Amino acid sequence: MMNEFGHTVSIKSGDIEITTAPELGFSLVSFRYRGLEILDTRLKEDFLAIRKGLGPLIVPHFNQQAAVPQGVDKQAFPHVAALEARGVQHPFQHGIGRYVSWEHTVDGNTVRGRIDGAMSWRGHSLADLTGYNFSAQVVYSVEEDGLKIAFDVSGDRPVAAGIHFYYNLFEKSVAGVRLPAGCEAGEADLRLSEPIDKGFPVKHLPARTEAACTLVTDSYSLVTRFPTGGDPETSFDTVVIFCPAGGGFACIEPVSYRLGSENTKKRFRGAIRLQPAPPPAGD
Repeated sequence: MMNEFGHTVSIKSGDIEITTAPELGFSLVSFRYRGLEILDTRLKEDFLAIRKGLGPLIVPHFNQQAAVPQGVDKQAFPHVAALEARGVQHPFQHGIGRYVSWEHTVDGNTVRGRIDGAMSWRGHSLADLTGYNFSAQVVYSVEEDGLKIAFDVSGDRPVAAGIHFYYNLFEKSVAGVRLPAGCEAGEADLRLSEPIDKGFPVKHLPARTEAACTLVTDSYSLVTRFPTGGDPETSFDTVVIFCPAGGGFACIEPVSYRLGSENTKKRFRGAIRLQPAPPPAGD
């Protein structure tokens, strides 16, 4: 299908329907549960301009951790000036992956996307724009109980992976997040009526375990599940909760390394599962 997001791919199974935009960073641009849109569509224009909003990916680095490429042409890359106007100095914040077109294939309830450093975008190789060579594959699979997002990322330098989906809180004053028991801070309930932008490190135990972070709104609940511990190449080591003042959304972001510490992972292969459900009884 062609629309304002370019060519899009929609997949539906049971109560879940997703739409991805391979030409716009292989982002998720719709995530519906029983017909209810979970992503905050009020942020669509920000997404189209600078990939803030809807459902962008984190690949192959996070925030402004990679070296800033020199000589980026702001006419060729108009989003750069818009980021700078918001105080973001890295032209590809959260990684080049969210700003470029991905190759993709569709097979039943799965859509698979890939990029690598040898590909080019607007006359520049992705390796040059990132500062190192890398490859990344992301697979969206609509399963019986939710959505699975699987990453396989490697690079000449450390890589990072994760999601940065913007979920609609509907009535923000009653929305909240329960942190996983595996967080170093311990299991805790966070009310989203107050702003928060914080990374919560997850304990790295010898054996692999699964962490579950639960968002509760008055319209739906959403459990974000991700592996921790065991093999570092498959362990998400931080979960970021982002809910700014004045916004009606929250991001729950498993990230593949421990924020605030040196990232040494040159390969990462981990999957996140998103399981929506009705709001708890009485909400």
